[in-house]
Amino acid sequence: MKLGDMSLEKLWELFPITFVDNTDNFKDIYLDEEKHLESLLGYYIIRISHIGSTSIINIKTKPIIDILIEIDFKNKDIVKNVLLNNDYILMNESSDKMSFNKGYTINGYADKVFHVHIKKYGDCDELYFRDYLNENQPKAIEYEKLKLDLFNKHNPNRDLYTDGKKEFVSEIVNLAREKYKEKMNQEHISAEVDAMSDEQFLTKIKLMIDGKITQAGMLLLGNSDFDYMFQTAPSIMWRLYGADGMDKDYAIFKIPFINVV
Repeated sequence: MKLGDMSLEKLWELFPITFVDNTDNFKDIYLDEEKHLESLLGYYIIRISHIGSTSIINIKTKPIIDILIEIDFKNKDIVKNVLLNNDYILMNESSDKMSFNKGYTINGYADKVFHVHIKKYGDCDELYFRDYLNENQPKAIEYEKLKLDLFNKHNPNRDLYTDGKKEFVSEIVNLAREKYKEKMNQEHISAEVDAMSDEQFLTKIKLMIDGKITQAGMLLLGNSDFDYMFQTAPSIMWRLYGADGMDKDYAIFKIPFINVV
């Protein structure tokens, strides 16, 4: 029997929802798969990102790595065929996105499991969601509680579990967008930002050139997922000296530096 021949109930039984503590191991697994995907897809990838709960610190997560790949969608058939020929299973496809799974076998989960989301470049609400929760731990804990409550309520029905998270995800993405507009506090800028795609906005402020995020963009807007792109992990140290010239206090800041410069 193939996976496609199984009923939903059988698939839920074969692939149960489980939760584990988040660890750096998930980041390492993501980075390995990122390199693999880059070797397969090359320049068809405009941006690749670690998303989902394994990219959010200090919350319980399903042991599944979610990856967002943004592309020029005129190349979607090429990307689709490459992934299908390299052990990725096409789960759904529409005019502006595709979803692939890897690590689902007739005997259950493989050692490493991936969900790969292919979208048009700039369709990246998942990044707003990830970064907002990493910067706002109370909201992250609220999200964790929601997931566990939904699991307890709907297990083993994955569809009801997933639907229950959508309202919360939408709320966080909107909060992240509003945070920027509040910081600028100018009506005409807010209107312009609302009308721009992510790519247009970053290009306007010179953090993206020719469709590529600059290192300045990584430093200002990125997070620790991007540390590996620099020779040493970027950080800023602030020190407070007393009249005697001795240290009185200090703080170390990691990217994104937009919050501290």
